[in-house]
Amino acid sequence: MDLHRFDGPSSNRVEVQGSLRPTTNLRRKTHKGMIHKVTKRAVLPGRTITFDPLERSEPENMTFATEPFSICSATLFDISSLSTIVPRSFHPTNPYIQKLFPDTPSLQQWWKEIWISKLQTPATSYVLTVGCNNTNPNPTNEQNSTNNPHTSNETSLGILSMQLFAPYQTGAGLYTTFLPTPDHDARAYHDVASNLANAREALMSGTSHFVIELFGIDHAAKGLGLGKGLLLRACEIADEAGLPIFVMANASAKGLYVKCGFEVRDVKVLPGDYEENMLVRPVGARVR
Repeated sequence: MDLHRFDGPSSNRVEVQGSLRPTTNLRRKTHKGMIHKVTKRAVLPGRTITFDPLERSEPENMTFATEPFSICSATLFDISSLSTIVPRSFHPTNPYIQKLFPDTPSLQQWWKEIWISKLQTPATSYVLTVGCNNTNPNPTNEQNSTNNPHTSNETSLGILSMQLFAPYQTGAGLYTTFLPTPDHDARAYHDVASNLANAREALMSGTSHFVIELFGIDHAAKGLGLGKGLLLRACEIADEAGLPIFVMANASAKGLYVKCGFEVRDVKVLPGDYEENMLVRPVGARVR
């Protein structure tokens, strides 16, 4: 099901279907690196918005609000929150990821450096996040949110980081660009990075493509459709660029990817019987 779509080859016009409300967030960086944010809202379904021609076309300036949440491109204001998104998303249910990426000050600093670096290379890095538009991000799970030490009114509730790769580029994106800290499980980290790099190079060599490097939703906000919203947004970005997407996903996430048009091309079992699926989404693949 199409939540929203972009008309025209330049992606500077947006038509919204159903009850979604688009928001253009115009963030201009000054010479000192500060960000000035101006927000313009359209509240009528089906209304068309024209972007500021001086701004980069979507996805950086585009937010889609499905009250009470918004999906938008991350900014420097999100760095602190995004440094804790992995433990908030995976640790409650995934001991493998908890071991691979423990929740320590060293890891939080590692993630901060990654997100700062990615925001400085917007031509090849896309960092999407989910924000809350009200003071209670999950009314049906208020107790969990209150007990979560990372949760606040300004907490990012989800992330999808996607990297653009050249046809014969090697490596595993951030997992080979950024060396692990002493707090990482070094063996597990090496296994993940090498499997991702080998599978990506085998399946995608010779064509430009996107790679989803990290995708997670705060455990306290799961079940609200935020993950599908993030993934559909990433698919639109790739379709607009005319490029396929590669991702290495665990067994629990495979179903969502398949519903969004991804195809399982290979399966690897890592130490500890942890299954990783290698999936590719062709350009324009149908969403179920």
